[in-house]
Amino acid sequence: MFPEYVVLVLCGSILMMTLMSCTTNSSISLEGSNFDSLKTYPIDTMDIFKAKLSVNLLVVLPFGMICSIIAFIFLNITFTEMLLMMMTSLTSSYFISVFGLILNLHFYRFDWDNVARVVKQSMPVAITSIGSMVVTIGFVMLGINLSNVIDGTLLVLILNIILFIIDILLYVYLKTGGKKQFNKIH
Repeated sequence: MFPEYVVLVLCGSILMMTLMSCTTNSSISLEGSNFDSLKTYPIDTMDIFKAKLSVNLLVVLPFGMICSIIAFIFLNITFTEMLLMMMTSLTSSYFISVFGLILNLHFYRFDWDNVARVVKQSMPVAITSIGSMVVTIGFVMLGINLSNVIDGTLLVLILNIILFIIDILLYVYLKTGGKKQFNKIH
């Protein structure tokens, strides 16, 4: 593989695996008939959201961190590139966690009779799965096409800055619109 593509491919791989591993896109729907009782608990809505987000982060973040360290040790990438891989893991895992939760707040489904319908056949799951593939393929193709103009490391840094800004915007929405949507669900 050409050295200028290594960081793009590694970060693209982490991006793909992270975005494809979303548990929050069905976490509201999985409450099912217990959702109304969840709303009556003396727990702040943001604490409920943080609990649901932390499950996904716990599943996804170690993968990205371990892959970054392994790539640093065995693939002879620089320390900066390893940090960019870790940053990609952080920004993308937070993005997909919050995005999946927001989608499930808007497209919830409590009328399921089998858990598989919620986990495999709901609209938020389809949107996050297909969207993940499109975003990852787009990023890698953009990186390959722009590799003559922009260094791969710089492109990954730009991606992470964009994801970080989107992460902040999604968190702000979750604190405002997400809370309102959670309270509207019955």
